[in-house]
Amino acid sequence: GKGRTGLILICYLLYGGLRRSGLSARAFYDSQRTLDSKGLTIISQIRYAHYFEEQLRRIKAHIPCSVSETSSPAMLLKK
Repeated sequence: GKGRTGLILICYLLYGGLRRSGLSARAFYDSQRTLDSKGLTIISQIRYAHYFEEQLRRIKAHIPCSVSETSSPAMLLKK
């Protein structure tokens, strides 16, 4: 599905620094994936994309957050 795939791609765009915001990453994905710009439409997936953006911002800024690099290997950032 375009929703699950889109969520991963949007997170990758953020993680890789290819887009600076969740909104920008979503807009890019939506415009590239569908003709009607409705790529990611499930509310929980949209919420998670923005949650990921916020956690990524906090980790990069060394701000304490509920998800740490040690407690969540999937969030491990290479230095």
